Amino acid sequence: MLYDKSVSRICENGKVISMKGIVYPRIAETLFAQLLGTVNTLMLTGYSENAVSAVGVVGTVINFILILSTLVSSGMRIIMSVSIGEKNTERENQSKGTGICLGFLYGIFMAILASSFSSSIVRVMNLSGEIGNMAKGYLSIRVWGTPFYAVNICLNQILICKGLAKGVLFSGIVSNILNVILGYIVLYSGLPLPVDGVNGLALGAVISQIGALLTSYYVCRKNSCIEGSHLSVNLAKDIFRIGVPGTMNSTAYNIAQIISASFIASLGSISINTKAYVSSLVVYTYLISLSIGQANGVLIGIYRGRGDFDSIKKLHRQNIILCLLCNTCVSLLIFIFRKPLISLFTHNLEILKMAGIILLIDIFVEIPRSFNHTFETSILANGDTKATFWISLTACWGFSVLFAYVLGIKLKLGLYGIWIAFVMEEGFKSLCYAIRWKGEKWKHTRI
Repeated sequence: MLYDKSVSRICENGKVISMKGIVYPRIAETLFAQLLGTVNTLMLTGYSENAVSAVGVVGTVINFILILSTLVSSGMRIIMSVSIGEKNTERENQSKGTGICLGFLYGIFMAILASSFSSSIVRVMNLSGEIGNMAKGYLSIRVWGTPFYAVNICLNQILICKGLAKGVLFSGIVSNILNVILGYIVLYSGLPLPVDGVNGLALGAVISQIGALLTSYYVCRKNSCIEGSHLSVNLAKDIFRIGVPGTMNSTAYNIAQIISASFIASLGSISINTKAYVSSLVVYTYLISLSIGQANGVLIGIYRGRGDFDSIKKLHRQNIILCLLCNTCVSLLIFIFRKPLISLFTHNLEILKMAGIILLIDIFVEIPRSFNHTFETSILANGDTKATFWISLTACWGFSVLFAYVLGIKLKLGLYGIWIAFVMEEGFKSLCYAIRWKGEKWKHTRI
């Protein structure tokens, strides 16, 4: 049987938690999150090319900061899903309360840190002049949405673990509507506002994240998902112990992306803008497999709490196949329709040609990435967090950063060389994850 539905759904406390019930809402939620960046890029294209470059490069830093802010929600989700499987209600309530409080405090810390060093960050990214000033202003304001984002992610993880994944859709809808309305007002309305341009766009993004948080809070309260939640100092340590190594996978990846972005910035505005436009499309390539991977992690966490290793292996195996099919098909479709898609952003012939070649190379990035989305969440859900951290760190620095510099800069292959380095990174990670999973050391980890 290619797909066994019996292992893709679990009944807990009268509610069904299923792959289908998590994946579809997660796809929509992730789609809304990605649309924020894509819509902003489209709006800036008609406003200023320099603004596109500034936000495109510094957007990599913003993504890195937002990924770091999910450290708490990652640890909370793993502990909560295992607690549900063990039917440990006390520990489940502790994980929710502790996760929400830690998420907010951690988000404030990250915002203060990033805004304080915004000038240094812009210099490291090789940005100067008008582009550098735009990037600094955007970063200094945009990071203050981090604490609201961090808490919202925690609330969304609670909804998903409780089998109410559809609830996360509403926050995505609200944030996108607010972002579009506010973005249009600050860029094109001509109204006398205290902030305009990229600074106004950044402030609009922060307000949209506050709107998303309030929406998620309302859904949680309506469904009694956070009743009984309370703090636990001991559990806070466990959340960080589990969440830090798991999030460091994404952290290492995003640091590598930031360094790669600084390499690209040295190649000129054509390469910078090509990267911005291609990235706005590529994020949709792995959207489905990313959602499958996240749902995979939740169900495997519950099975781990029950000690059902047979279901864990069966669910993992069939989700690997699903992710591979999705990434391959979507990346091929984006490549086939590359010209009309890139033309949404620009009609520059040099960018159109370069973007087409990059999208062809990206097909070979997305194939191994599909394996990584499932392998990583399966290993993390079983508490084997240190292994994923070291694999990700080695891949990002030993392949992505090193070969991006060698191929892109030293051998003068430019953006093509940097994208080939991404292929090498994802391929190495998928091979190491496969070996680690096959060894079954994750069966003996303690959560």
